[in-house]
Amino acid sequence: MDTNKIYKITVRMPKELRENLIYAANKLNITSNTFMKISLYSYLNSSFFSLADATPINISTIPKDRSTKINLIIDAELHTILEVYAQKNNLTINDLTLYTILVSLNAYDELVKNNINNFQSRLKIAIENKGISQAELARRSGLSRASITDYLKGKYKAKPGAIYSLAQALDVDAFWLLGYQNNN
Repeated sequence: MDTNKIYKITVRMPKELRENLIYAANKLNITSNTFMKISLYSYLNSSFFSLADATPINISTIPKDRSTKINLIIDAELHTILEVYAQKNNLTINDLTLYTILVSLNAYDELVKNNINNFQSRLKIAIENKGISQAELARRSGLSRASITDYLKGKYKAKPGAIYSLAQALDVDAFWLLGYQNNN
């Protein structure tokens, strides 16, 4: 194996998966290529010699849509690992890569959901601490109850004016509400 050889793999995936990949990578301040490589190394236990220990793949979760593509640049070692593991599981390298991206994005989503230092979690905490209903918060903040519900579900990112209004209505610091470590 030529360890200096570099491989360029074109990974085809659904548009939504590509957007989620880029979004998560940007949030982590890394490139999407780095996110994919970390996903592959993490899932495949980072060594050719530990492939037997890797978690079995649930083939039904691999998306069939391949409407967009993204290039993955990898070294010879990772390429060999991908070839061996894909062959062992009767998959294409593309399917294996998609699966590891899905596993990593799901883990990232869980991390964000369980992180109390984000807007959604802090908003829930502030509402509980204040002991008011969403309807009362809507009245005090001037925002619609539907918007507050959407913020709590993580459907939308709040705009600065909404964050400021919510912070005032909840008697908390706006930066704390955004997830920064300021005291509330």
